[in-house]
Amino acid sequence: MNCVYTNGLTQEQMIARTNDFKTQVLLWVNTHDFRLKFRWPVLPGGKVLDFNATFRGMADGVMLRTNDPANDSQPLYFVQASSYVTNQPTLPLP
Repeated sequence: MNCVYTNGLTQEQMIARTNDFKTQVLLWVNTHDFRLKFRWPVLPGGKVLDFNATFRGMADGVMLRTNDPANDSQPLYFVQASSYVTNQPTLPLP
């Protein structure tokens, strides 16, 4: 039996497509891309010479935000790899 308003997809095809979409959304929410830029050397007085290197990496898990105890205005982010968002988040509409 074909589902209404789905261009003739069968119910099994609609279930498979919906499950794939949910999997992609959960991967999108639980995967984080990081870019670390290192500049060196730092000279006395705080001057930094123009040598740098950028490293990229990925981590999966829930991203947690906290504040630096020494500076409340500076947010800190951590990725807790042992836990994941399991419910489907609300996606922003384009």
